[in-house]
Amino acid sequence: MARFGRLRLSLAWGLAPMPASGLRVESFDDPVLTLLAALDAPGWPPPAPKPTRVEYLKVPNLPAVMPRELPAP
Repeated sequence: MARFGRLRLSLAWGLAPMPASGLRVESFDDPVLTLLAALDAPGWPPPAPKPTRVEYLKVPNLPAVMPRELPAP
């Protein structure tokens, strides 16, 4: 799923090559879109509330950030 996300962002920002046809097909070992839809569907238990800080590190030369969870103060 992470590779899917990175590729999606890369294609969206024009950072990955696209064929002249404008259509790129990528193979994955798992049904990524089905998994994402299942995670978004109702029925998953909500996570327990917990104070959390998230650090965002800007990726140089890319329109992306890297998040990291930090312990609450």
